[in-house]
Amino acid sequence: MHLADINPYLRYARVHPAVMEGDRFRAAYDYRLFYVLDGDMTFVTEEGESALTPATVLFVLPGVPYRFVGRAKVLVLNFDLSREHADDPVPRTPDEIGKFHAERIFTHTPPPELSHGITLYGAEALEPLLRRCVSESLCPGEGSDAITSALLKEALCLLLEETKGISHEQPKIVQEITLYLRENFDRSLTNSDIAAAFGYHPFYLNRLFKEHTGTTLHKALLAVRIRNAKGLLKRTSLSVEEIVKESGFSDRTQFCIAFRHATGMTPSEYRKKSRT
Repeated sequence: MHLADINPYLRYARVHPAVMEGDRFRAAYDYRLFYVLDGDMTFVTEEGESALTPATVLFVLPGVPYRFVGRAKVLVLNFDLSREHADDPVPRTPDEIGKFHAERIFTHTPPPELSHGITLYGAEALEPLLRRCVSESLCPGEGSDAITSALLKEALCLLLEETKGISHEQPKIVQEITLYLRENFDRSLTNSDIAAAFGYHPFYLNRLFKEHTGTTLHKALLAVRIRNAKGLLKRTSLSVEEIVKESGFSDRTQFCIAFRHATGMTPSEYRKKSRT
């Protein structure tokens, strides 16, 4: 199969309020796309681990053992790359490895570009496409099948385009940096500070981090701070000034500009919307 020939069939699309950790590996019978909306978790396979943050996309092949550690709100899509089994629309729940039957896999003849798992950080561009798939799945119309097929194909092609030149195997140092940013985002941090914490030159460490995640240290830190601010706006009555301090921003102006760029709303608008 060539990439141009894929004709995805969407079997399931939902927002899961909380994807929770499991201590046993499971495997799916169709392809999976996971898009992290909120929270922190780790994606674990037999080959290694990937720390996940909001706006991260996972592409998982059928038959690949995986599990999650932690909790997160996630968009979940199950699909085939062809229409071969479109007459069987019922999703099949992933099974634990000891109970998994490979012969039940719907179809597994992907093009070379999609023959391996993919992790993409900072994948905000895919969110509208995946949300539209969920909407069409929940309220299907006469053209929903064709629409979701086209949306999935566009999302997969965009995923491949965004991952050009990005390594899919994260070294341990990248995992450690991700954890460090989560634990220290409320401090005043520069690339030099982060690099010093790991004993590297800041230019080298930033290049290494971007090579494996697709984003820079600065953008990754900013994403963690914005995520924390969103949580405080939703769940507390703290003032904007207090949230600025709690989230590690230097001043209110910097925070408001960064927040509006990330969400399309002011902090006050976001708080009002999240509470309604």
